[in-house]
Amino acid sequence: MQMLITSRLKTTLLVQNPFYEMACTNNDGNHEVFVGMRIELDLSKHCIATEMRRLYNRAVSKYFKTTGVDKPRLEQQIEALRWCLATMDFGRLRSTHKALAGGTDAAVTLEAKGTLLELAINGNLVLSLQRHTTDIKELL
Repeated sequence: MQMLITSRLKTTLLVQNPFYEMACTNNDGNHEVFVGMRIELDLSKHCIATEMRRLYNRAVSKYFKTTGVDKPRLEQQIEALRWCLATMDFGRLRSTHKALAGGTDAAVTLEAKGTLLELAINGNLVLSLQRHTTDIKELL
């Protein structure tokens, strides 16, 4: 998987990195940089729910084996996949979009841009969800 990294100063092509930075201009005209994440889903042998569970379990396993710099990025990936697994209606997605049922070579991606999650098939957006984050301290 190849990722395009964009910042205010340069554009770089990275390989095997699901994270990227994007520069944007906010309403005040100031530049802001935020980290995004694109996860490619391999649905050639199984459905979207199974693939997300596999990726989630793999990321959790890697998290406990990794030290240092990768942990915050793995935490973001784990949280995005956990949220998808808990909230998406996979039965509806599979029945509405046949590629999500598996057995396909379609390019399926999950992209996280801040709190926005987007699911696309062959570059066509099929689902866009806004995550609402709540600090756990507020729940206690």
